[in-house]
Formats: sequence, C-alpha cells, structure tokens
Amino acid sequence: MASSSIKQLVVVRRRSNQTQREYADHHFQVHGALAGAGKPEESPLVYYLSRAFDSAYSNASLAQPAWSGHSGATELYFRDGEHMAYGNEYTRSVIGPDGANFNDFAGAIAMFAKEALIHGSPMQQAEEQRLVALYYIQAREQVENAVLAERLEPRVISAFGSISEQIVANVALPDPDNKLRYFQGEAAPQYAIAYQLYLRGKDDIAAFRKAQRVLEDECRDSIRCETTFVLFVVRSLVFDQEAGIAFSAARQPDVTSYV
Repeated sequence: MASSSIKQLVVVRRRSNQTQREYADHHFQVHGALAGAGKPEESPLVYYLSRAFDSAYSNASLAQPAWSGHSGATELYFRDGEHMAYGNEYTRSVIGPDGANFNDFAGAIAMFAKEALIHGSPMQQAEEQRLVALYYIQAREQVENAVLAERLEPRVISAFGSISEQIVANVALPDPDNKLRYFQGEAAPQYAIAYQLYLRGKDDIAAFRKAQRVLEDECRDSIRCETTFVLFVVRSLVFDQEAGIAFSAARQPDVTSYV
C-alpha cells in the first residue's frame, strides 16, 4: 500500500455461542462477501482477514485478561481519513449490523495505524495463506508511538530478522474523534505498535517465542512486558480494489496445517 494510506487494524474475539470454524466461516464468507459487494466509494481500498490458531498473552497475574482469547484480525486500508467508509448508508445498514453476528466486541482491540516495511522485500499483490506472528506492544513510558517504533526497529530486526521474510510495523495513530469506540470494548488497552512478522514456516513459531523473550528482556525499559501479546495467524486477502481483485471465498485462511 502507498505510504499515505491509513490502516484500521482490529483483533477480534468470536462470539461465545460459535465454534472457531463457525466464526471463521461467517467472518470471511459472509462478512467478507458483504464488504466486497459495496460500491467502491463505500468500501476500503484493500481488505485482509487473518485467522488465529494460537496465541500467548503476557500477564502479571494468573487470571486471563478480560480482552484475551482473540480469534483473528481484520485489516482495512483507506486512502486517508476522509475516505474511511463509516458514514455511508451501506456500512451503517449492512456491514455494521453484521458485526454482531460473529464479533464479541468486549474483547476487540482496534487501532488506526501507518504501516512500514522494516525488513524484507515488498509483499506481492493478492497475498494468500501467509503465516504471520501479530505482536502487540505498549510503551513503558510516555513517548510518541513513532519515537518508540524508531527506537525499537533495529532491535526488532535483530531479534526476528532471521526467521521473518518480512517485518511490518503498524504504528498507532491518534484517534481524536474517538471513532475506535465503535469497534472495541471499554476495557481494551491502547497499544503503540503492532508488528506483523511473516514467518517462514511452522518451526519458526518456537523460534519467535524464544526471540520474543530475549527482546522483551533487553527492552524492558521501553516496553510494558506485562501487557504484550502475540497471535499466530494465517492471513489472506478478502479483496483489493486497486489491483482489481474481487472477493473469493476460496481465499479464506486455512489453519489446518498448523493445528
């Protein structure tokens, strides 16, 4: 995506009355199809969905955080803030109401972000079935998110570069109009950066966890290590207006080789 575009990144927890498969089928096949059926001006430029098959949440206590247990992630790309497709009738009457059919909003965590490729070659269009570690970090101290990202970049590359084909840093943007309240629970913590690390294979998951512990030990003055979490997901394209790629149910993320 162009560097000027804005991404909305949301990690989602399935409704408690759904199995993992029921959630995944609805989110991609139903919600994704509805999103792809809107007029171009009513829709994001690009839409990706990821399905989680494993995760780990740092926590100082034995209790699970109220917002843990995520089932997947949504990525929506917009040209700019004006393009964000929230005010049109199709989104209000069709897309928005369907969210309640699969999304436990109390567990969702959302951010608006600028993404930057910090390691590896640019990704190809129509990315499908990619294994990704989605790694969320909070700042230890009051510091601008972009400053924290710049400070951590060489250490993140050093820690994960050998097991990652690409590393993308999603640096959270301010939300002065509080639009994110419609997409997440009241208890959702605010994160500074969400890294997407495109792993080479299943064996790299254990290597990621080892590198994560080393990174957090070395950077504990900058990172709130007790609130980090990682989702291991399969990421796939829903549609891409810019590339002329329409929705196809055949691209639904497939996690069977990882569970």
